[in-house]
Amino acid sequence: MELQLDFSLHLATHLCPSYNTVVTLLTQTVKEWPRGSAMLTQAGRGVFNIKVWDKARGEKLLGQKVEFYYEGDKSRNKVNVKIEEKPQKLRYTNPKYVTLVGMDRFPANQMTNEQLDNILGKFGDIIIPTQDVYAEIFLTGKKKVRIDLNKEQHIPRDLFLQFTTDEGKKYEATVRNYYKDQPWTCRTCKVKHVGDCPEWLKENAEKESAKKIKEDNIKTAFIGDSNNRCINESGVMASVTAITGAKIGHVANQIAFENLEKIENVVISAGQNCINDIDSITKEAWQARTMAEIAQLESAASSLMAKGKNVYLVSVPPTPCTQIEDSSKEARRFINTRLNVLTEKLGNKWKSKGNNVVRFLEENEGNYNSTTDFKDDKHLSQLAVERRLSLIDEILPKGKKIRNPSLSARSTCAPYRGCYGAYPVGCDFCTRMKHSEADCPKKNLTTSASQIRKNVSSSDTSPEKKKSKE
Repeated sequence: MELQLDFSLHLATHLCPSYNTVVTLLTQTVKEWPRGSAMLTQAGRGVFNIKVWDKARGEKLLGQKVEFYYEGDKSRNKVNVKIEEKPQKLRYTNPKYVTLVGMDRFPANQMTNEQLDNILGKFGDIIIPTQDVYAEIFLTGKKKVRIDLNKEQHIPRDLFLQFTTDEGKKYEATVRNYYKDQPWTCRTCKVKHVGDCPEWLKENAEKESAKKIKEDNIKTAFIGDSNNRCINESGVMASVTAITGAKIGHVANQIAFENLEKIENVVISAGQNCINDIDSITKEAWQARTMAEIAQLESAASSLMAKGKNVYLVSVPPTPCTQIEDSSKEARRFINTRLNVLTEKLGNKWKSKGNNVVRFLEENEGNYNSTTDFKDDKHLSQLAVERRLSLIDEILPKGKKIRNPSLSARSTCAPYRGCYGAYPVGCDFCTRMKHSEADCPKKNLTTSASQIRKNVSSSDTSPEKKKSKE
């Protein structure tokens, strides 16, 4: 039989008796104390558990009081603490703290916490109802709940929600949730498992191994658009930054934020995303904007060379999106030509000032196979990236190659799994910093000019105009 003596209900913590004091109180003041057949343990400051193996003796102890005189005047500073049966704590089968994310998105944000409890109740008993998660005074868009998964089924990682609002509107949503030892279908290894993915653990081990090998030995940095996304830093002696959707100006902006103190060779690839809107603005406006971005790149590259670094500019590859229309083909040729001119200009500028190298790496279009070298209409496949890495490795000086037999990982991997993925820094239209696309003065001027040209073109083909010409 388990009993309890709780002084913390009557006294402040610092006034509660010690273990030895309680032993004295029990043996000297409690009648019929079962000597040798009871155990006394301290559960907390002021809380003592009594375990009696003889139930009959234990029942005799129930309700008896222990007088305890604490410091000060004994006539007043006294408490009577009753021996009571120890409260039985609830025992759960499989209690879990569950975190749900994405609850700030529509239509999941229309759901009440009570409705969520009703759905989660299908998986087990709710211990602590659903609550919003705060960061200080701000809502985070997450919710938390404690549930006993005692119905022999786990909550799916992607939980489907179907509910009706107070106004009678029916909604469906899928939100992601997490809890310890939750089985889930891994996107990496395509297997359902609990805990960390074995492939992920392997990659982490390779990263740690590569980090030790590459420490203070990295001399090359790749900075460019998303065609860098399949390069695996754990498999090459280089750091890699892939900026999704980046134009030439965005890559030039990013260079200023990179740590290139120990880097000797900077490989820059950009230009493909400049072609995205070639048909939405006038040719003159597009060329002017692109040349402005190339001027940004020239400034960034010149700054690198001033610090004694070598610069390699990689040409825009013939991805399907650059081969759709004659305008996109011409735009690609325009960019590659101007990048080549830029390298010649930088080479002449720094030729007499040092041993810096600046080169334009133009890949042979005949080496590209449309069935194997493109992941989609905008991105190179791992095979094409491997070939590009080999091209760069060939021109790098001896002792500073990016291929290294000490690195066990492959030099390419799934998109963004092995490199630093970034977003464009600067305006999405003109790439200049400190304003957004909505406030871009160049876009507003370009849009106005394009609209005027469109209106003039439309008026030239009107029936009235044709008649006057006749």
